[in-house]
Amino acid sequence: MNTQLRDTTFIVCAGTSGVLNYFGLSEMAPDGDFTSLALFALTGFAVSLALILFWNHAFSIVPDLKSGARRTGAWATILTGIILIIGISTWWNIVGVAGDEIVRLSAADVLQRVEIGLAKAINDSGQYLSNRSDVAAFFSDVTALILAETNGATSGASGAGPISLTMGQVETRLDNLVQEIDGATSILDAARTKGDACLAALQSATSVANQAEIAKQVACANGVISDLGNQDVLATISRGLRTLTDGIVFPASVRTDSQHAILNSFLADTQSRADGIVAVLSNGSETIFSSVSAEMPNLLLGVLTHWKSLIPVISTALALDLLPLVLLVLTVLMKDDLEARGKARHNWTAEEIQEAFLLMSQLRDVGKSKPDLPPPFVDLPDEDWQEDEPPEK
Repeated sequence: MNTQLRDTTFIVCAGTSGVLNYFGLSEMAPDGDFTSLALFALTGFAVSLALILFWNHAFSIVPDLKSGARRTGAWATILTGIILIIGISTWWNIVGVAGDEIVRLSAADVLQRVEIGLAKAINDSGQYLSNRSDVAAFFSDVTALILAETNGATSGASGAGPISLTMGQVETRLDNLVQEIDGATSILDAARTKGDACLAALQSATSVANQAEIAKQVACANGVISDLGNQDVLATISRGLRTLTDGIVFPASVRTDSQHAILNSFLADTQSRADGIVAVLSNGSETIFSSVSAEMPNLLLGVLTHWKSLIPVISTALALDLLPLVLLVLTVLMKDDLEARGKARHNWTAEEIQEAFLLMSQLRDVGKSKPDLPPPFVDLPDEDWQEDEPPEK
């Protein structure tokens, strides 16, 4: 195994993780907060060192462990380290790489809510459009009755008279009601145009993950929804029709019972028809205008919320931090296989063997050149000194 290449790979991966860690943490810093940025840079550097130290120790210890208990403890320690690595590095790497994408995905949810909210508000506020034709037809019929009366079809007297003037009061009320409906339609069209502009701007802000602009355009959409909610045209139509004949004043020239009967019959029929239209309006669905929330999860929660869309990023971040784990497992398997075949657990390269022989040669040379040391002796006083006695024969 080329340990130099392996160590270089560790350093590059750990350094990349440290940089991504900094970018992920910096997403949490307010604009212009250089103190936090400096702290995050120091944290990223510490993460890089921690990764290098962790994997270096793992490769130095785990492959040479033979005891099952010790190996179990080592792998448990490795698992604990991996959990810590995911917490201090991998998670922030994902945020650093996919921060803008998380904002875009979250903003897409907001955009969908705004589209649905605007569409519902426009649809609900335009429910009256299906009833405009009823009111307009009602107005036309009353106008026709007035014209018939002026031609003498009802009272027998041609020309404008007290009966046609009384009918004209109802006609005027219906005409005003039709004009209010048409005015509300113009407001609805203007609101629809403004809502479309808000949606277009919101889509642009979403594509560039501009959170400030997203919030602004959501407020714009809520303003449109509020304006539409204030245009309760159905209530206006209902109120106008319910009181269509209230307060109708007969001219003083209405004196005969025949005239009173004609007008009373006209007012009763007219009000009955108006009540019929109101009954249809009352059967319509209740209109509820609700504002749209622009709430978006923060980047950390966004990783969990949109993890399916971030699978490639998550895989890359995990691979960057946990690739050494795969190499560690392969190293352990290789050493176990060497031992099972009766070979040394360590595969010496030619360069390592040559270096070992050179070191042994240097040690031998040092041993040969070492000077002979004098024998040890004890310095006794003269009176205690005794000559060695000759051996007995």
